[in-house]
Amino acid sequence: MTRAFGATLAAAATSLACGGSPAAPSPPPVPTFSISGQVTDAAGAPLAGAKIFLSAGTNFGKTTTTDASGNYVLSGLQIPSGPELNGVFASDAPFYVPGGQNVTLGPGQPNLTLSFQLTRKSVTVVFDQFNTICSGPGVSFPGCAVPSPYTESGVTVSTMSGSWFLRSDYGSPAPYIEFMAPGGTTVTGELQVTAGGSTFTFSSVDLYASFTPIPYRITGLRNSAAVFTLSNTIPNTFGDFRTVTNPSATAVIDTLSIVMTNTMPASCCSPNQMGLDTIVLK
Repeated sequence: MTRAFGATLAAAATSLACGGSPAAPSPPPVPTFSISGQVTDAAGAPLAGAKIFLSAGTNFGKTTTTDASGNYVLSGLQIPSGPELNGVFASDAPFYVPGGQNVTLGPGQPNLTLSFQLTRKSVTVVFDQFNTICSGPGVSFPGCAVPSPYTESGVTVSTMSGSWFLRSDYGSPAPYIEFMAPGGTTVTGELQVTAGGSTFTFSSVDLYASFTPIPYRITGLRNSAAVFTLSNTIPNTFGDFRTVTNPSATAVIDTLSIVMTNTMPASCCSPNQMGLDTIVLK
């Protein structure tokens, strides 16, 4: 053992003589903390894909998203050297109002648990996002064809039957969309509204006709099964809009079908315009 110890000292002396130096000790790990929690809706259902981010301070811009169960973890966060006010926000959940909490972070920061309950927001489809397709101060009759599918505010409108046109010279407010029935014909126009697989509720829609009553059938579906059906006829509006309000406005659906029947008597030579505007969802 004496001989081995001497060899070790000799090796160390040789290393120093050659300009070497003892290996520096590894620095201690930098302490970090995490913020975790769950994002749900008002009924406690988890919200997947919500974005969680920090808005200020040492960890500004750190972000993550919630998993299928609405859970998230922001890990590896640096502990601030002094107290700092920060905002932790949850956003980008379709049809929900962003939420946030202000927290003070500082030395000795422990792990935090912050959960968010987001509320649904209203979405009104008013068909103005492709209004620029139609040039000029108004739209020459019968207007511009409605693209299908058409997406606005995260909602997709698909034309299922009827030839639908955009009219930027009239609406509730302008523009609105319509389909026509020549004299002596009956034309059925149907639209379907979806939200990329997300659920929503239906509050109201404004319906219009030029010369005739407006027979309509509005159906809310979930997983292809009817949740509610509104079926009635609005008397002749003489070129005005009438609002149809859903008495089942809290019913959760994933597809909305709006069907209107446009019947023009043979005694009239002018096509009858029938259409809708301002679909209010939540």
